[in-house]
Amino acid sequence: MQFIADILPAVVERPASVETTAWGAAYVAGLTRGLYPEPEALVAAWRPERRFTPQMPADEREERYAGWRRAVAGVLATV
Repeated sequence: MQFIADILPAVVERPASVETTAWGAAYVAGLTRGLYPEPEALVAAWRPERRFTPQMPADEREERYAGWRRAVAGVLATV
């Protein structure tokens, strides 16, 4: 998660529950059927377990991103 925060650069919050994705899918299904309240109720109750803030220097981030782009271009060239 730290690497994602560094590369984006953006704050990344990890939820306390590892099942958040499954809960989100169930919530959307229930919302469409009128079984759950509007999303604002969930947003108010959500709490992160940990917050990751960008720490990587901008020059390093740009260098790593450029390397990733070169790698992707190399893969696409062989397809």
